[in-house]
Amino acid sequence: MEICMGAGTTSSRSIGPEQSVATVVALELAAVRNEDPMDIAPLSDSINTDALNAFFRGSDADFELTFTHEGHAITVSSTEVTVARE
Repeated sequence: MEICMGAGTTSSRSIGPEQSVATVVALELAAVRNEDPMDIAPLSDSINTDALNAFFRGSDADFELTFTHEGHAITVSSTEVTVARE
């Protein structure tokens, strides 16, 4: 895992085979913000987390999805989550 805290920097975290994609997103966003995951706004304010989990767990295809949440661009691929401050 890489954590960089300045504007325009990124941080990424691998998604384990048994992990919820939404959970990994929340953990990485919290790490970038230096906050407890329970203190960030719910991801469901920005994206349907059930659909996010199903989308990436239901396919072996190599693709990415990017959305914003709390001033961060979050990119999810089949193997990792990347968070960048906007």
